[in-house]
Amino acid sequence: MDSIGGILLASLGLLVLAVLGFLAVTWARNRFRVDPGSDNSAGFSLSDLRALHKTGQISDEEFERTRAQIIAASQKASDESAAREQQAG
Repeated sequence: MDSIGGILLASLGLLVLAVLGFLAVTWARNRFRVDPGSDNSAGFSLSDLRALHKTGQISDEEFERTRAQIIAASQKASDESAAREQQAG
């Protein structure tokens, strides 16, 4: 009877450890989550910008200026992502 009690106690301990591990991983994922669209303040893509330009809703100057801003923001996000990956290992 003592061996059954020990097995049950060990099983309960492993179950608690598994639940705590799951909670720790969930917390860490939520804490370090990166929103992929956070650097794109314009809220639209290059294809959307091209469509606006093609339909005449924005001028050539506006198109070029906004396109450069989107590309710069995308490059910055890419560089930051590469730096984070490099730091992580």
